[in-house]
Amino acid sequence: MSKKLLVDPARPLRLEHRRILQSDIALCLEHHEELETPALWMSKPQCASVGLAYLGGGTPPIGLLVEAWRNQHLTLPCVCGGTTYLWFASGSPLSGRHSLTGACPSCGALSQPTLTGTRKNVGGLVWPVLERYDRSLFTKEDERAVPFELLPAILRGEQLA
Repeated sequence: MSKKLLVDPARPLRLEHRRILQSDIALCLEHHEELETPALWMSKPQCASVGLAYLGGGTPPIGLLVEAWRNQHLTLPCVCGGTTYLWFASGSPLSGRHSLTGACPSCGALSQPTLTGTRKNVGGLVWPVLERYDRSLFTKEDERAVPFELLPAILRGEQLA
């Protein structure tokens, strides 16, 4: 009897989006005003997820992430002294279990930090974002949104083929 390998067809796209976020967070923050146009704001990095058990969440658009980062949400101090900007933050406010992924543009490090000390509860990190934004933004797709993989070229003003 042969075993079938489970292949996730979305994995290459998620990995590409993670690479883009890791290398272009500073670009997104720098061009935050351009991200206010709906077609760019609603572009969704498929590697991103923000949510809490029992309270919901999903894949946030890049405009929401950048707005949250600019308001010091979904951020943690990096060991280099810079800031780690999280695009994946989920967990349980009851058990404290959590999963975080982000990157620091100062040192370029991709990190999966663990909450300790005064920021032990993932709820305190994620809830301000869930509370501020309409939850449908995490679940609905917008046909006007540009594919996320084109976003860096657009922000750099490059001509697209």
